[in-house]
Amino acid sequence: AILNDNLAEKKWAALFPDIPYIRQEVAEGVPASVCCIANGYAAKAIAVNEQILRETGESAFGFSGSVTPFDHPLAKEMVKIAEKVAGASGCIGCLGIDFVVGNDVPYVIEMNPRFQGTLDTIEAAYACNLFRFHVNACAGMLPEPPRPQIFAARRILFADRDLTLDADLKVFAPVVSDIPWPGTFFEEGQAITSVSGTGPSRNAAFGTLDKNISTVRQYMR
Repeated sequence: AILNDNLAEKKWAALFPDIPYIRQEVAEGVPASVCCIANGYAAKAIAVNEQILRETGESAFGFSGSVTPFDHPLAKEMVKIAEKVAGASGCIGCLGIDFVVGNDVPYVIEMNPRFQGTLDTIEAAYACNLFRFHVNACAGMLPEPPRPQIFAARRILFADRDLTLDADLKVFAPVVSDIPWPGTFFEEGQAITSVSGTGPSRNAAFGTLDKNISTVRQYMR
């Protein structure tokens, strides 16, 4: 990214005054993540998630949803790596390790020491409370990893143009979350709301999600 005036880039310029930008090699594969609970020296993986990216425009690699659980042959290896990284990080509480999963290897991308955007699908799929796990970890207690009950999918809906959303989306809760106030103005590309769907399989969860999105989009004209 070319340097501009925001705070993060000012810090970059102070540390590396002669380097105006960086370039990273794009890892080919499926974007994914592992949610962990850590107590400062050890960690337990709670869920493996498939991530949905925006895929187009300037924010092509931006997060726009998730599917939980991520049923993949490399999921166990991802869990092993994530627990090792999270445990060695010194972090306490809920954190996530991002991956790109290639054909035969999971590439570790970054660690996010916070609640992640996959929280909704994790709690829906595993019938668990991540905040409770987080609080217990602050007291040194790690949870027994839960087992998935269903598949859960979530997408963030973005404005395809400048618009004012007059509809009250509360009527669709809990299928819809991150609900804006009626009358909120959105610029093109801004996140408007999140829509979820569940089912006994990944395809079923996506089928329900697509139906829910179609319903909600009728109120976003």
